[in-house]
Amino acid sequence: MKNTELGKAQLSNTVAIRQECDANLLAPHVPQSSSEWSTRSRPSTFVTFSKPGGYLRTSGWRVVSSAELSFKMQTTEPDGLLLYGSSVHEYDLLEEQDAGTYTPAIPGAGKAGFDIIALELREGLLVGSVNSGSGVVQLEPTHHISRDFSKHVLTDGQIHDVDVKFHEGNMLIRVDNKSYISYIVEKTSYKYLNLNGIFYIGGVPNSIRLVASAISPEVWSIRLNKDFVGCIGDLTVNNQLWDIDLEMRACWAEGFVHLHCYPPTSFNWCATEGCKNGGVCSVGWNRHTCDCDTTNFGGEQCSEAPLILGFNGHQWLRIQFGPFPVRSLSEELLIRFRTRQLQGLLFTTYNPSSAASDCFEVRIDS
Repeated sequence: MKNTELGKAQLSNTVAIRQECDANLLAPHVPQSSSEWSTRSRPSTFVTFSKPGGYLRTSGWRVVSSAELSFKMQTTEPDGLLLYGSSVHEYDLLEEQDAGTYTPAIPGAGKAGFDIIALELREGLLVGSVNSGSGVVQLEPTHHISRDFSKHVLTDGQIHDVDVKFHEGNMLIRVDNKSYISYIVEKTSYKYLNLNGIFYIGGVPNSIRLVASAISPEVWSIRLNKDFVGCIGDLTVNNQLWDIDLEMRACWAEGFVHLHCYPPTSFNWCATEGCKNGGVCSVGWNRHTCDCDTTNFGGEQCSEAPLILGFNGHQWLRIQFGPFPVRSLSEELLIRFRTRQLQGLLFTTYNPSSAASDCFEVRIDS
């Protein structure tokens, strides 16, 4: 009961903030006359995602058999969520919780899951995910990579045009006016994509991350908290150009998303800022990131000392990561330990309500 109340309280607070921000929901710009641009400057259609944690929320697809969207992107960071839309509305999650199992019933989710469309960057490559009722299909340019990997990497700091078309279950993604990846459905597949009318750009709200069962596990960037950092612009949904600078004024984008595109400068972030305690520094989009995996420290600059616990062989510690079970295809786990024992259990997690009793363990066995 305590975990359920915690989840409801966190989601309720998020809903209050979201409702306050709804007045600023992105709307398409439709000039009143052909001379409108002569009386004021054309609004910027590019924004910069300066750091993880922010997102834009736009009106997207609902029930469609044919639809398209396009945008421009520019980044040097290899991973990040570009766009996410699903049939699950974040507000519905509050009313559909099962207090007995702490598992909310996801509206519209059948045996094949719920409908989604997602675009993300994985190690520099564009990956698409779509589910129109027959299960999630991932679109990856794997059959081209062996021939020329560099031609498919989109994180080279250049501006790339991305065009996505959905038609009766089929999906085609073009990059820079060339076919990038595509998916052709079988005759028995569902032809309609049923979404909630909202696209999240660059990231998703924490209220969605909290309820892991509301996230398709095929979308790795959401599960791994890898939000987009870079520039996005010229967002067009069904041939309608959207005024992105209006949306970046919403409170959930404040401090994370900025007007105009700010390309990387020649500033040497690693030489000037750097990482502490032997952390590995990587230059990102007008920032630097630190990999602390090989150190005994954490934090953004590997400067935070960890909490160290000692166990006598008969003790254990239980950690609750969230109020709801997690379905996942990708995880990152880092455990630092020191021992003289030849055998021992370091970590285990499982779902007792799962029919297959799924579990994940890390052991010392020598």
